[in-house]
Formats: sequence, structure tokens, C-alpha cells
Amino acid sequence: MEMNSEDKSELTREILLGFHTQFAENQRSREQSFLRILTFLAVPVGAYAYVYHYFLIPNGELKIEINELYLIQGIATLLIFAGTWIVITISNNFRRDQFVIAKIRKECGLLGDEKIFPESYNPEVSLKSKGFIEWMPDFLQVFFYLFLSVQAFLGYVFCKTVNPICVGFNTHIDWTLTIVWILTVLLFIISLFFLPFIYRKKIIEVMKVDKDIYSLRQLYKLRIYNFCHRSKNTNDNKNTSI
Repeated sequence: MEMNSEDKSELTREILLGFHTQFAENQRSREQSFLRILTFLAVPVGAYAYVYHYFLIPNGELKIEINELYLIQGIATLLIFAGTWIVITISNNFRRDQFVIAKIRKECGLLGDEKIFPESYNPEVSLKSKGFIEWMPDFLQVFFYLFLSVQAFLGYVFCKTVNPICVGFNTHIDWTLTIVWILTVLLFIISLFFLPFIYRKKIIEVMKVDKDIYSLRQLYKLRIYNFCHRSKNTNDNKNTSI
């Protein structure tokens, strides 16, 4: 059903007013999200700091059982994995709502070249150049990399301290410890590669666009082409100046 010009004009005014009102609210919401996520990270990091503080006594003997250390590592990994998943889910919801808002703006004649909202505000256009991590909003990308960095750091400290490969894969295999260590590595890989890729694919399906245009292979081909094209133009410009 087509809207008449009067209804469209009224809707346009409401969208513009709502956009400026929502802008300040979104900024405050992002600041609050930042504090909540930092609090979320404080739980595993604080637990790690406490355990490692009491892990060794001055002569190097263990003050707690190594099984307890593995338990802390497992809990910390699950918490950080859950936080990473939440960040990716919020990113997915953001892009989904952005797509709906873009369609409303296009219907009102506000989206496109020489319009109030440029075409880059439309995820159907902007996501074409975004990889399996870059499709997330910038402020959520920061949280995503923060969670992965903390997970990598805790994993490094854990491996440096207890050497889980030697503990798990000696002649008397402790399957509990081995499974915890494998789970740590597996969840890190899933957080880094599979979850962002799956949710990026879901957004493309919601937009119902040509998947070949949005495929990662097509994206990397485009980047290689642009890189080679820029290099050629740079060399041509140097030759011309000479």
C-alpha cells in the first residue's frame, strides 16, 4: 500500500526528530554497556589474580591443587566465551535493526546520494566491503577484541604456569585436565572465527540479497583488486611526475 504525500511528509518529520532524540540515548547506552562489559570481564580476571596469587609459595611448591587451577581456567573460559557471544549477538541485532531503519528511510526519500542520510547508512551497501569480523559496529568490535585479548592472555599465563600439554598427554593421561585444556582452545577458535562468520551469514539472509556478492571470497578478491589497482595508479603517478 503506497503512502500519500501528506503521510510520507509526516513520517519523515517523525523519523528526523526520533533520530536526533535517539542519538544521545544511544551514546549513553553505549557508555553503560562498556561499564557492564568491563564488570563482566572483572569476574574471570579477578578470579585468576586471586588464584595465581596463592598458587605458589616462595620455595615454588604448589599451595593449591592443580585440579583447582584447571577448574578456574574452565570457568574463566566459559565466562569469556559467553561475553564474546553476547557481543556478537548484539552486533547481529544492531545490523538487523539498521536494515529495517534503512528501508524506512529509503521509503521516505531520506536515504541515498545527495540525501540527508548517505547510502553508506544502508547495510545492503556498506556490508559488501566488511569481512567476517568487520561487519560488527566499531564500538562492539572493540569489545570483541578485548574479550579475545583477555582470553589469549589468560590462556598464555595458564600454559606458562602448568604446561597443560605435559600434564595432559604424559603416560598417565588425566582426561579431566586434558578436556579442560582442549575446551579452552576450542572455544577461543569458535569465538574468533565461527561465531562471527555464522552471524554475518544470518544478516545476509535477513537482507535477502545475492550471497555471492557478500561472500568472503568475493570480498577478498575485491580487496586484492583494489590493492593492485591502487599500486598501479601510484606507479603511474610516479612515472608521470618524473
